[in-house]
Amino acid sequence: MNGQVIAIYLTETELRAAVIDNRNGAPVIHGIYRSAAKPFDPAKALEGYVDRLSSRDHQAVLIVPSEDLVYNEFSFPFSSSRKVENAIAFEISSGENAENYVLDHIKSLSREAGLFRFISAQADRGRLQEKTRIIQKAGLRLIGITADISILGLYFQEQDEALVMDIGEKSTLFALYNQGIPVLFRTVPIGVEASPDNNGDRCSDELNRLSGEIRRTVHSFNTKAGVHLERVWLTGNLLANENMFEKLGHNLHIQVDIKKSSEFGAVIQDHDLPYWDFNVFSNILGAAFWNRKSACFSLMKEEFTGRSREKSGGLIRWVSIGGGLLVLTFFLSLVLANAVLQKRHDFLSDEIRKTFSSAFPQVTRVVDEVKQARNLLNSRRLGSMASPESQGRLGLLDVLNTISSTVPDGTYFQVINMFWETGKMEIQARTDSFKTVNEIQELLGRTSDFSEVTISNARLREDTADVEFKLTIKTG
Repeated sequence: MNGQVIAIYLTETELRAAVIDNRNGAPVIHGIYRSAAKPFDPAKALEGYVDRLSSRDHQAVLIVPSEDLVYNEFSFPFSSSRKVENAIAFEISSGENAENYVLDHIKSLSREAGLFRFISAQADRGRLQEKTRIIQKAGLRLIGITADISILGLYFQEQDEALVMDIGEKSTLFALYNQGIPVLFRTVPIGVEASPDNNGDRCSDELNRLSGEIRRTVHSFNTKAGVHLERVWLTGNLLANENMFEKLGHNLHIQVDIKKSSEFGAVIQDHDLPYWDFNVFSNILGAAFWNRKSACFSLMKEEFTGRSREKSGGLIRWVSIGGGLLVLTFFLSLVLANAVLQKRHDFLSDEIRKTFSSAFPQVTRVVDEVKQARNLLNSRRLGSMASPESQGRLGLLDVLNTISSTVPDGTYFQVINMFWETGKMEIQARTDSFKTVNEIQELLGRTSDFSEVTISNARLREDTADVEFKLTIKTG
């Protein structure tokens, strides 16, 4: 992820944010911030944070808390992203309206041979729209939406096995990771407000409940994953109070640990954090390693890009102009095509008239060349049949008509040159093979109108596979 981006974690009770700079080197994190004022106004808190930043052109990635998401696990015998997406949508769609939620999935580690395991995250579309409006109102450009379970995975991606407990104000997320990939997860409605003036009795009650949930979670994850977990990594609000952290460690028979700054692959420039440990902000700091192509949940949809009405109006205008140009181009192409066809029609009409006038010079009034030529040929044939003395004295058109009626329509027989004198015709012609040449000779030789049919000078053309030949026909 190059450039600068603001990681934002926004709930109904608190805002966490940090600026991440990454320019082809180790990510640099600064501007770490948390606000949980009472009463809490998320829009006002974010606008106040952005106003304190020096730069005004910011990209932002929204990190959705697990308390706002519904996770599900699926196993399929296929791994194609499109097939998995459709299968999960089908499974979840029962009783749900797909228009009311945004859905995405990631591939996890399978525990069954022959099956691929996936985890889906389902977010309420209305709540996402509300948060994106707050971000856009603050002057930020949203480039991604992901889940805190994914960002925590990036925070612990170098660990082979890491059981992470991220404590928020109202809920706690338990997640077992293998090199950043979530394997098991669990959310419980127990949180600890990160304020130094928390009521002692209330905090003790929360710690006791948390201790019980930790023991149950460790036992459950050990059984399901077949591992033996000896340590819990702690992140979130509990670390804002050192005494609470120490008390939690005393209540458990498992090591409770926090990540050291030297183990984190990013540079943190804020040395004067408002809390004693930067692990309070782990669910936003992991965004230093986030990008659009990372194996994280992506809940970003086109509707959340926040294009202004002016941009949308401009887009509509450009689309309208483009559509108009396409319509104009279409009609111009039609006009041009009609002009070309009309020119070709005129050329062919002139050629037909010239051919007709050459064949029938006695006709002075030409109306319909094709119809008139057909009538003249029929009249000549009838006259020839009625006059016995005319047998064996065929004319040019009679010979052509006999050739035309004898050679089948599907035969490739192209006349290149023709010579005629009374009783004899020589045709320089072209066909597709020597076999066809012989067939033409045999067919014409059987005709009683011709006394002799011969083929000569048959040869292959050099430029094509056609055969040229000379056909000689005698009628007397």
